Amino acid sequence: MKMGIERALKIAFPDLQDVVAVNSPTGSPSLTYLDHDGITFTEVEESLAALAPAIKHLEGSLEVVAVDSIERKVTIRFSGPQKLKLAIEGSLLDHPKVDSVEFLYM
Repeated sequence: MKMGIERALKIAFPDLQDVVAVNSPTGSPSLTYLDHDGITFTEVEESLAALAPAIKHLEGSLEVVAVDSIERKVTIRFSGPQKLKLAIEGSLLDHPKVDSVEFLYM
């Protein structure tokens, strides 16, 4: 680990102090994956599909910019009236896997 990955991490993160291997009780290196159940990009698109007629009717537009499944945050690029923004935000926040919605304006 000292050669490749440590060097790559120190280049990517200059403030990084030490890189250490974490071993399982058996002594072999192990990876720990975060067990999260955040929303996926597809689930966001499906949630917003129901609003497509209203978005079109109110001459709004939106683009899903980012979905952070760990932070449970959705970022939307948006243009349109305030009531449409509130409907989009409410629809996404009603989803049990979303805690916050951020809007970027076109």
